[in-house]
Amino acid sequence: MKKFLCVLSLLVLAAVGLRAQGNDVAAIRKLYAAAKERIERNGKDEAVPRYDVTVNSHYVVPGSGPTEETIRYFFGTDFDEEAGMYVSRVYFITRRFNVAARPCYQEFLYDEESGDLVFAFLQEEGFDGTSNQTRYYWNKSGLVQELVKGERVMDEVFTNRLANDLMEAFHRLMNREF
Repeated sequence: MKKFLCVLSLLVLAAVGLRAQGNDVAAIRKLYAAAKERIERNGKDEAVPRYDVTVNSHYVVPGSGPTEETIRYFFGTDFDEEAGMYVSRVYFITRRFNVAARPCYQEFLYDEESGDLVFAFLQEEGFDGTSNQTRYYWNKSGLVQELVKGERVMDEVFTNRLANDLMEAFHRLMNREF
């Protein structure tokens, strides 16, 4: 009987955990849809100014050849009482580039208030022409879900590091006193 109760308790806990995970993913997907809609409206309404930055880079990667990279930052601007100035806060970043003529595309969705990364989409073309995709969903506690189609494009740790580096580059570029 003890074994049965123990197994039943574990099953209930697992079901509750899966439901919470599903709720987090659903909330992130809703945030993603709102961000894409906001990007679509960006600068198209006189009442809503355009808030985006595009960085284009052209360079050669040894062993891979010429690379073109485009990073787009989408952000909002609010007055920060503590800093005493207007601060730009990123909510979405896209990155397109090629590696050895193979196209790659990445998206990073942030919680605009906290600046926390909540979603990453990574896509690259495999050497055989197939599409490899990885999606990560995070909440305040950490990774909630990982979805992989084909082969994993990048692991969670490096994805987080890349997203933080892109965010840091934006802040160095945009959030400075003049």
